[in-house]
Amino acid sequence: MPPRWLIATVRKTIALQPPPGIASTADFFPFRLGEALSVDIEQRASSIDCRSLSVAFAGGIRAVDDVHLTVGAGKILSLIGPSGCGKTTLLRCMAGLQDATEGEVILDPPVPAHHGNISLVFQQPTLLPWRTALENVLLPLQLTQCLKKEQRARAESLLETVGLANAMNRFPRQLSGGMKMRVSIARALATRPQVLLLDEPFAALDDMLRSQLGELLLELWHAERFTAVMVTHNIAESILLTHQVAVMQHGQLAKVLDNPLPWPRDPELRTTPQFGQFYGRVTQHLKGDA
Repeated sequence: MPPRWLIATVRKTIALQPPPGIASTADFFPFRLGEALSVDIEQRASSIDCRSLSVAFAGGIRAVDDVHLTVGAGKILSLIGPSGCGKTTLLRCMAGLQDATEGEVILDPPVPAHHGNISLVFQQPTLLPWRTALENVLLPLQLTQCLKKEQRARAESLLETVGLANAMNRFPRQLSGGMKMRVSIARALATRPQVLLLDEPFAALDDMLRSQLGELLLELWHAERFTAVMVTHNIAESILLTHQVAVMQHGQLAKVLDNPLPWPRDPELRTTPQFGQFYGRVTQHLKGDA
């Protein structure tokens, strides 16, 4: 992973114009990503193994407390629980953005450093305002060693897949909230990551758009077969989009539930007794009644 000062520098530039003498945000990155685009789908998906993972902050607060969690390669798992239960901290540990106080996170196959093989989608799209939708998606690809022709073809294909073929040359200020999030997801998948991490990516959207983007996420997963972990507060979303639902309470992993719903997933599953029964099970564990 890039050093933390570098990550902080890039985040600070998100709301700013490029400084004088800087042609693009790519100039902030003093490293080159590897040739992630050439890796086969089967090799890209990594399992995630959190072993005795704990994160303690000042004052003895344990945001994550002795978590043992395995996410199978090519599977989707949701982290659900009340605010402050440690979901995002655990996700940041998986991303390599948060050091563990105890324990470790192991990816198998391993993810090479600086290869763009782990992508993180935030709750806010965090697009660079001086770059068009296409240029935002191109950003991680421009840091790879693949040919420019391949970069553009990949970026255009992703934007077409997320339904933005006619908005490639628009700037973020010209896009709706849902369109911005589509660009953010496309950018995250540009380097074909082994692992995709999502921190409440649809929380700020209305229910209909949230449902549409959830369906889009599944379509992209079927095409790319990455491993995904998604933090969410939405029980229905956590059920419809994942293979497993991990319930967290007070920094600890209360329960990991295997999702019994059949694949492929369809929004109509929400009306089935099977969905309602599993919804009830998840709710019980969230309440601590199970």
